[in-house]
Amino acid sequence: MTPPAAPAGLARAIGVTGLAATVINTIIGSSIFVFPAIVAQALGPAGIAAYLLAAGAMGLIQLCFAESGSRVSAAGGPYAYVETAFGPLAAWIVGSLLYVGVQLIASAVVATVFQVSLASIFPALGGRLARAVFLIAVFALFATVNIRGGARIGARVVEGITLAKLAPLVLLIVVGLVAFRPEYVRWASFPPLEDVARMTMRLMYLYAGMEAALAVSGELRDPARTAPRGGLLGLAIATAIYVGVQFAAQGLLGPELPAHTQTPLADAARVVLGTPGRVIILVGAVISTLGYLSADMLASPRSLFAMAGAGRLPRVVATVHPRYGSPAIAIATHATLACLLALIADFDTLTSLSASALLAIYVICCAATLRLRHLRVGEAHAPFRLPLGPTIPILAIAVVGFLMTTLAAREVLALSIFLVVAVGAFLVSRRGRPVASAELD
Repeated sequence: MTPPAAPAGLARAIGVTGLAATVINTIIGSSIFVFPAIVAQALGPAGIAAYLLAAGAMGLIQLCFAESGSRVSAAGGPYAYVETAFGPLAAWIVGSLLYVGVQLIASAVVATVFQVSLASIFPALGGRLARAVFLIAVFALFATVNIRGGARIGARVVEGITLAKLAPLVLLIVVGLVAFRPEYVRWASFPPLEDVARMTMRLMYLYAGMEAALAVSGELRDPARTAPRGGLLGLAIATAIYVGVQFAAQGLLGPELPAHTQTPLADAARVVLGTPGRVIILVGAVISTLGYLSADMLASPRSLFAMAGAGRLPRVVATVHPRYGSPAIAIATHATLACLLALIADFDTLTSLSASALLAIYVICCAATLRLRHLRVGEAHAPFRLPLGPTIPILAIAVVGFLMTTLAAREVLALSIFLVVAVGAFLVSRRGRPVASAELD
């Protein structure tokens, strides 16, 4: 079976380092500025174990992505892998889960962290009414900029965000390694396995974006080499930063860390560096979230635009503004949905729902690896092939399946309802449409 080719005109210019940098930039977002307190509240000093387990699970999944990415070198990443393996319905489910469970929820989460970080610097933004007005203004601003042709500005912001995002985190890690208190990081006992598994599932959210980074599959240089090496390198560096930040926060704040739910990293930096250290971390969080929101408003509405163009959503969402040449309806729709989520849902709920959506995506994508191998997709150009036969994909599916047993009843219900709605929307969208040849494969 022949996989989809890379779109004409796309240069295969991304190597191992470029893909690793992309993975790091998409994985490490604003949630790391908040999550250490959540992890410490559930597991105490043993929270680092959950990060390592989550990284191990993501390593298995990344290996599956690596083989699929070397076999299907078309743009779109996981969407293209799943469509080649299982057809348009499965691809639609994955695409919908990616938009709602990753892009939309992440936008709401990041906006929340953005508001909290600014409120720590300017307390006047901390009230309920001020919070609502601020979030509405933020989303309206980014939507307006992108509708009126701000893609070029947004792209420039994204280019410079990686260093601004990582620099304060690296500073905190260095400070934490020098000034931590040993008794704060010592494990008195290992937490119950179910608590560790539950937090491991939650931490999968921190790795969200790895699958989005592989959307550049059509531009990888030597995919059989670049996909596994670049992906795993990026994952390893991101994990080192996550573990280092958790260790620093725990080592500096100790048993008080769970109480610092708003700005745990800034509060940890203040222990050693005083107010200037706290301000540096808060400014880093603000810059990180600002850059993400700019990039998100540039990229996420295009998912809605593409799905509408394919007839899966109302065609009006795929309209282009006659004056500015931008997908105005898609941008306005995404901004409205993300703003509503940020206003009505809390951080814990949003990240839990996103993690459950990611687990479903990963199960389908790992199964796609087995299917692509069975169909011998891409065999003509010697793809990267995982050792031990089907062992790694099956183990990845088993690990993700185990993590799914930790989902709360409301999360299972929400995921089930979403899947039913997604399948229904797909079936409705096919009525009266001619069946494309690609859908008959």
